[in-house]
Parts: sequence; C-alpha cells; structure tokens
Amino acid sequence: MPVRSSFNPPQGHSPILFPTLEILHLDPENFGDVLPFIRWVRLPQLRDFRVFNKTAFSNGSHLEELLSHLSAFKLLSDVTILAIPNIFGPSPLNTLTATSFAPLLDLHSLSVLDVNPNMAIDLDDDVLAAMATAWPRIKVLSIVPSLELPTKPRATLGALIPLVTQCPLLCSVALPLDLLIPEKYIRCDMRTYRSNRKWAAFDIWYWSDVVADNWIMADFLCELLPTVHNAFSVRRVGFAKPYFKSWLLFQRYVKLFGGYQEKPRPSSVLSEP
Repeated sequence: MPVRSSFNPPQGHSPILFPTLEILHLDPENFGDVLPFIRWVRLPQLRDFRVFNKTAFSNGSHLEELLSHLSAFKLLSDVTILAIPNIFGPSPLNTLTATSFAPLLDLHSLSVLDVNPNMAIDLDDDVLAAMATAWPRIKVLSIVPSLELPTKPRATLGALIPLVTQCPLLCSVALPLDLLIPEKYIRCDMRTYRSNRKWAAFDIWYWSDVVADNWIMADFLCELLPTVHNAFSVRRVGFAKPYFKSWLLFQRYVKLFGGYQEKPRPSSVLSEP
C-alpha cells in the first residue's frame, strides 16, 4: 500500500476504522509520512505489518515512535521493518536500543520480528531474555545492525539460552552478539539447554577480534545447537570466513558450518600435539 507524499490526516475528521483489515504493507516515499498515517487509522484486527523504507532512516526517533505505536495492535504476529542503505552511509547518531524495542514486549502473539533499519543496534542479554519471555510463539527473530557502524554488541552468546529454551517454535535467528559466554554458563553442561529442532537460519553478527581460536565458544555452540548445521553462520564485518590455526578446532566448526566438509589436512594449518 503506497502512502502518498506528505500525508496529512484530514482536519476535523475522526480516525478511520478498518475493522477487518489484517495485513498492512507500506512502501512510503518518505518514512515521515508513516507516523501520521498510523496515528490516524484504527486497525483492531491487524496481524501483519510491513514497512519498506525506500530511503535510509534519517531520524531514529521516528522509528522508535513507530515501534511504540505498533504496541497498540495487540493481535500483531508479524512485524517487518526494512530500509535501503544510505549512499552516504548510516548516521552514527541513530541507534536502536533495548528501550526502542520495549513497547513490542506487550505483543505476546508475535511470531515474526524482522528489523533491518540500516542503523546501529545496541541490545543486551537482559532485553533478549525479556523477548524470549514475552514472545513464546516467536519463529523468526532477526535484528540486523548496519555493517558500516562497528558498534560492539553488549549482548553475549549467553542470550541464546533463554531464546532456545523458552521459544520452542524459534527456527530463524539473526542477532548482533559479542562472542563471549557469561561465567555462569562456562562450566554448565549445555545438554541441559540443548535444542534438536530444525533451524532455517542462524546468523550471528559480531565485531569481536577473536573467533577462529575460541575453543570455548565453539564447544558452547556445538553443545547448545547440535542440529544447526547448514543454517549456521558467524559473520564478522570485513571478513568472509574465520582462519583456523588449529585443525581440531576446524573440525569443531565443521559441525556448525554445514558448508565445510572434511578435507585432507592443509599444510598451512598447525598440527595439534
């Protein structure tokens, strides 16, 4: 549904009620027109909301306000918000935080949250745990940060545990995470939290300086997600694949990265004692 340029609600008119409308997909020329439109309509049956911004978000507060308004649509199950990259690069002043997503925690029927606003994302373990509690029916949780803003995430790999254990339908994940494991989980038996479900996608976006030699991280993920295989990827900005000094560690990663296959040991990697 295109939103006409410079949309302004008619003066002196009450909000319009669409009593049976369940799907609303918007492709605005200007994201600033979406907010007055959303304020003006009443959509008691809305279940699927999508907005594709044809330009980069110039004002993060507008997007936060939209997320706040969406919390009024209690039957919402699918929320998708996308923006094309700005040719001049994203603004470092625009950041989505835990506060930005807090209003959506009231949407307990949410099954899809796909947010790729070409902005910095700053989440922590607490807000991801709150999402796991608030959205027991979530199937797709994708919050993708701008690759041009190397903001180190505060959320850690420990945030995956409540998502895996409390969201049994979750099959697609894309999140910015620091490749650290909270101390309370390092010595835990991950089989306690293990999930054998079939994953459609599992992407971790990170900016940590170490990945290829992190034995603890590799073992943690292999134990927690033994069936993730082809769906898994760990993506570092500026690097396509990790470099492995350890052949045994490489074999651990084979369990995670389905695209890697057992091959003769390359001469360029170091042998294990």
